[in-house]
Amino acid sequence: MSRKFSVLIKFLIPVLLLGLFWGLESNWQTKAQTNLPIFEYKELRRPPAEKYVSDEIIVKFKPGVPTEKIAEVYQKEQIPQEKYTSPYAGFRVLKIPAGKTVEEMVYRFQKNPLVDYAEPNFIYCALWYPNDPYYQYQWHFDDNHTINPGGATSNPYGGANGGGIRMEEAWPITMGSSAIKVAIIDTGVAYENYGTYKQAPDLTNTTFVAGYDFVNNDAHPNDDEGHGTHVAGTVAQSTNNTLGVAGIAFNTAIMPVKVLDRNGSGTDVWVSNGIHFAVDNGAKVINLSLGGPSPSTTLEEAVSYAYNHGVTVIAAAGNDGTNSIDYPAAYNAYVIAVGATRYDETRTSYSDYGSCLDLVAPGGDVNVDQNQDGYGDGVLQQTLGKACNTPQYDFVYCFMSGTSMSTPHVSGVAALILAQNPSFTPDQVRQRLQTTAEDKGDPGWDQYYGWGIVDAYKALAPIAISLTTDGSVAFGNRALNERIDTTSSGINDVQTIHVDSGPVNLAVKSTKFSDGTNYWNLGMTNGADQVEWDYTADGSTWYVFAAPNTLYEFVNNLATGVNQNIYFRLLLPTSTSSYNQHGATVTIVAIAP
Repeated sequence: MSRKFSVLIKFLIPVLLLGLFWGLESNWQTKAQTNLPIFEYKELRRPPAEKYVSDEIIVKFKPGVPTEKIAEVYQKEQIPQEKYTSPYAGFRVLKIPAGKTVEEMVYRFQKNPLVDYAEPNFIYCALWYPNDPYYQYQWHFDDNHTINPGGATSNPYGGANGGGIRMEEAWPITMGSSAIKVAIIDTGVAYENYGTYKQAPDLTNTTFVAGYDFVNNDAHPNDDEGHGTHVAGTVAQSTNNTLGVAGIAFNTAIMPVKVLDRNGSGTDVWVSNGIHFAVDNGAKVINLSLGGPSPSTTLEEAVSYAYNHGVTVIAAAGNDGTNSIDYPAAYNAYVIAVGATRYDETRTSYSDYGSCLDLVAPGGDVNVDQNQDGYGDGVLQQTLGKACNTPQYDFVYCFMSGTSMSTPHVSGVAALILAQNPSFTPDQVRQRLQTTAEDKGDPGWDQYYGWGIVDAYKALAPIAISLTTDGSVAFGNRALNERIDTTSSGINDVQTIHVDSGPVNLAVKSTKFSDGTNYWNLGMTNGADQVEWDYTADGSTWYVFAAPNTLYEFVNNLATGVNQNIYFRLLLPTSTSSYNQHGATVTIVAIAP
């Protein structure tokens, strides 16, 4: 006679997944600074922005026009496809013939007596984007209003976000707060007019707080190299000022801290002191676009100090293209390590990778022009002319590439998260960044992309779910090789997820089944000490938890107020080494679309 035993399932409902991770050299070098021909103070080429969809028109026929008459019109005008008919207003979206223009086809349909109206399918956008004239070349922020007017949907490389980080969707949520201070620990920043130093024109409206120069030991951390000014611009360049380019969290306060000299080098002492200064003077985010190959107790203690005082530290992974993250980025317990991607959303060849990598962000590749804007695909910001090998100019707009350039993208988004959630701890900021990133490479974390490309919109989008349940599903005493489910034909124990604030995508994962000592593994089918463990939205199609602790898609784009049921099905092992009660924990995750 077969023995029976009890099976219990418990539930967790985090809004976002929590990643668990572990994490300088006495001389520091600025991370990857490859330069292209610069943007000077001259007019750049401005491609005309598309105002409507280029291969379709909208047509509404007059009431009562029969279907056969419409078909005759289509045949006469050689319409290859009716792409859509509105179930609300009755208009139709028509694909126009090859070789015809939108204007021509609109005119022809307007002249037809059977047509109520015909017009282009105009493109509208409820998203805010800045009026900075060179923003169109900042593909790394958002591709919707850059040189590629169709945005991500027209990226020929298929990148979900067009190479950028969805800033145009994020800015309407928050543009940052001056209460959040971001320390740029670098070569200094061109933030003031002092002695021979000048403020960068495109930083005039940026908020600055007092910093320090540990190289020259004074209170004026001005930039004499250019790297730090470029980095600071990505975080908080003066934006929507009809000048130059934009910054991510442009209402944020920048704290310039100079720890690298005019050659881009510094010591452990300078960098460590700079970190302590930033923490003690109220920084909430520290950007370290610097690094080296050797560990240092001095610097590890400094980033530990920052972390333990509630400061989020973000550092460049390194530019050697090797399986070795630079320090301090490799101190993963305290630091978020950032690699670099290109316009096509692939990892750049120079970006370091490995077990300590957490995220990637656009770092650019000045050796290619994938978006075909006539310039290499670097990250564009204003900086000192000497940084782009043009010392005859005080300041220029310069494309640079490297993990130095990708890191402030993450720092900027972290500043936006903290503007929205000022009480967040470094772990909560990390969690939000990692669980909302655009997954690349292998599903979930991998050594080349970490958790994926930072996604500003998803990191800020308000989402919340709740679960109607007693906290567990008890399958009761069951026999080996028995299949049982929670639908009405099974034990009738439905779990209902309510979307408190959407839209949201839902995903699920499960642990192994355990009795505290012994385990049943998860697989595509059952076996010895292995179960087939399934889930479904409605009982019609079942999906398998094929591996433990792996996130699987459940349902997408659920609106606020929607109730979504989830059911489970279990096929018990064919044999087992333990007949004690086994249980598993299912985690239901809500992610912004």
